[in-house]
Amino acid sequence: MKVPRHLVTVACVAALLGCERPTAPVETEESSPAPNLSFSPGAHGSGGAAVGVGEFLLGGVAPFKFAVASVLTPHGRAFGWARHQGELNGFVYDFETDVTCMAVDKVNNRAWIAGVIKRNGTTDPAFQQAIHQPGRDIWFRLADGGRGPDADDRITFVGFTGTAGIQTSQEYCNLKIWPNNAQPVVKGSLLVH
Repeated sequence: MKVPRHLVTVACVAALLGCERPTAPVETEESSPAPNLSFSPGAHGSGGAAVGVGEFLLGGVAPFKFAVASVLTPHGRAFGWARHQGELNGFVYDFETDVTCMAVDKVNNRAWIAGVIKRNGTTDPAFQQAIHQPGRDIWFRLADGGRGPDADDRITFVGFTGTAGIQTSQEYCNLKIWPNNAQPVVKGSLLVH
C-alpha cells in the first residue's frame, strides 16, 4: 500500500518534535528523494521543523487557509508539504508545495520554506503564467509566536521566481529575508522547532 507523501511528512514532523534525536524518515515510493532536493551537510545546524494548520487574512481582509508540515534534517535535507488556499475578488487561489529546502531561525522561531509547485488550482489568469506551473519554484515564510491566546503566529502567501528579485527556492532559503509583511494567523497555529 502506498502512503501519501504528506502523511509521511506529518509522521516525520511528529517524530522530530517528539524525540530528542530524530530518526530517519521511512521512505515510500512517493517520498523517495528527488534530484533537486537541498543537501548541505552541517550547513543548517541541528535541523528543525515547522508544522501548522489554520487561517490568515491576506492583506488583512481575505481569509486564506494554510497547512504546512516541513522538516529540515541535521544533515541539511529538507522535505515536506504545504498548501495555501483562499478566494479574493472572485478568484480561487490554491497552491500545493513539495518542500525542497528550509531554513530555521531558532532564536526568533522563524522558518523559510521553499520548494516546487506540486499543484496549481488557481483560477486567476494572472497566476497561470509559466512561473506558476507545477515543477516551478515557490516559497513562503512563517513565525511561531508562542502558545496560548496571546500567541502571535504569522505566515505569508507564496512567492515565485522573480519575487523580490529572488530566482530560485534555494536562493530564498539561503537569503532568509524577513520583510515585515507576514500576516497574523487568526485561526489555528504554527510551531517552529
